[in-house]
Amino acid sequence: MACDNSYLIKIFEKINKFSFSSRSLENSVMNWNYIGAGKTRIVSKITSDKNEFYFFDSIFIENSYVKDNNLILKDRKLWCIDGNSIEFYHFRNGVYEKIFKFLFFKNKFVLKEEYFCNPDIYSGDIQIFDYGISFSIAIKGKKKNELIEYIYYVDNY
Repeated sequence: MACDNSYLIKIFEKINKFSFSSRSLENSVMNWNYIGAGKTRIVSKITSDKNEFYFFDSIFIENSYVKDNNLILKDRKLWCIDGNSIEFYHFRNGVYEKIFKFLFFKNKFVLKEEYFCNPDIYSGDIQIFDYGISFSIAIKGKKKNELIEYIYYVDNY
């Protein structure tokens, strides 16, 4: 069964807010334990050969220990929808770096391969719903065992 790209495009174009969490799991030394919410601005470039969605995220992180130490983080992502795949890029060191490719298989998207950033290994998951997108990243390495989760919501949710 083929992926319905027009459905995906409609979902991606309507995203405007999200929830965020990061958790350090067993044996991690990073202490990446944050929750937050944010807004995103989407810039789309739809052409006959590819569909690009640039996410400009602003994440409000509430520090539950020190109320005056809240954070606002900026992040940029690029999503490319092409045929039966979704590619995820993260803006890093001044360029969009490809991290994951998800392939549509048996009515869901599956990760094609893990991403290596020595000494860490990244894996990811993406699910598309009528209300938006659930996206997670797991990072494992010598010092890391992290789970980062985003739930992006469409503007009428």
